[in-house]
Amino acid sequence: MDSSDETREANRTRSNKQVLSAEHRELVDQLAERWRSHTGWDGEIRYNTGRMLNATLGPPTERSPEAQRVMTALAEKMGVAASDLGRMRRSGHRFDNILAKLRATYPAVTNPPRPEEVFPRLLVVEGE
Repeated sequence: MDSSDETREANRTRSNKQVLSAEHRELVDQLAERWRSHTGWDGEIRYNTGRMLNATLGPPTERSPEAQRVMTALAEKMGVAASDLGRMRRSGHRFDNILAKLRATYPAVTNPPRPEEVFPRLLVVEGE
C-alpha cells in the first residue's frame, strides 16, 4: 500500500467514526469489547452479536447508510470482515434461538468445537 492508499484509508476510518451517532459508537465499543473477551463456543458470541446489531440497526433485510457505517467501523475495530458481520446479523435474524435448537437436537454436545460440522446435520434434521 503506497502513501496515498494509506491516507485514503485513514481518512475513511476517521470519516466512519465521525458520522456515527453516540448510540452507535457505544454499540461498536461494547461489541468489540465482548468480542475481545469472549470465551467458549464462538457460535454463541457470533449469534448474540448479530442479535444486538439487529436490535439497534433493524433487520439485515433493510439496508441503510448508517447501518453500513456501523458495520464498517465495527469490522475494523473487531478485526473481522464486514461480510462476516453480515452473516452474524442474518443468523441472528433467521434463527429465534439457534443455541436452543442445537441443544435440543444434540443434547450431548455442550460445547461444539467446530460449528461447521454441526450445522449441516442440523439443517438436514430440520428438512426431514
